[in-house]
Amino acid sequence: HVLEANDKVLVAHDLYSEVREAALKGFNGAILDESLDSVDDIVKRLEETNARVLYLDPMQNRESMRCRDVQGVIDRWREKHPDRQLTVVVDGTMTSMADGLYDDPEDNVEVLYYASGCKYLQLGQDVVSAGMLAFPKHLTSKMKDIRRATGTILYDSDAWAFPKIDKEFYDWRMNRMRRNAIVIADVINNDPALSPYVQAVYPGHPDHPDYDMTKDWPATGGLMTFRFKDGALDHESLNRIVNDYIADAGAEGLSLVNGESFGFRTPRIYVGWTPANSFPPFLRLAVGDRTLEETQAYAQSLQKTLRAALPQHYQTAPENEARSRAGLRRDR
Repeated sequence: HVLEANDKVLVAHDLYSEVREAALKGFNGAILDESLDSVDDIVKRLEETNARVLYLDPMQNRESMRCRDVQGVIDRWREKHPDRQLTVVVDGTMTSMADGLYDDPEDNVEVLYYASGCKYLQLGQDVVSAGMLAFPKHLTSKMKDIRRATGTILYDSDAWAFPKIDKEFYDWRMNRMRRNAIVIADVINNDPALSPYVQAVYPGHPDHPDYDMTKDWPATGGLMTFRFKDGALDHESLNRIVNDYIADAGAEGLSLVNGESFGFRTPRIYVGWTPANSFPPFLRLAVGDRTLEETQAYAQSLQKTLRAALPQHYQTAPENEARSRAGLRRDR
């Protein structure tokens, strides 16, 4: 309802392909893809480009899982440019809306907030395709027209299947997953046998560069990643770790699956990457909402798997690289 021909959209970081296809298809203007983290950098780029719409996620869906101060950007823009209209589109899926819906007094900054209903909001069931959208009251009529035209409604049968969310239980579950992620990160990051090779990345852990911001968030999700020495391992190496971890966990009587997405009860380990991505593959773990004792067992199993895989991988990496280069020379 905002964009016109030749307008500009600033994307502070990359968007899901599905979001880009659904929201910006047919837009006859400029989409500016950037890699911006700080409030100052984002506001400065808005000023330079005169963009009318800003896509800004509070948590990056990448290996680094960097976080952004969305409210800080909104406040700074209001302070510096009280007469310039800006629409901020926020995806709260990664944080499970823990960052809040943001202050929106219907002034020059308009906030559209959405989140997937297939992750945390279904309490791990994933039986219905759904989503959540929050918008200013003055847009109610327009949003009703859009829903009517696009058919983006929840049918009665799906509405009945969607779990009733009690805030107290929801917050308890999100805090439990945060605890589980911190437990696993502690085991991996405090192991001197692994520290030369890998670091667990979780925004709610004190080791994360944005912890000063995220420590005050009600929740930081249940997804974590792993950063490996000298950049990413290749896709085959990461998949081997996934398979070994699942096998070891199974031998210990632990349920663990290889599958994308997060917010489920059973932990999931998988490689975050598709051939269409411009970034290298990386390892992701959705920690689940298991008990502390179970999570400690999952952490020990992962520790065992990485201890077995990584020293051997890095010892043979130079040899493998030399073989690869020799093969390239033969091909030439």
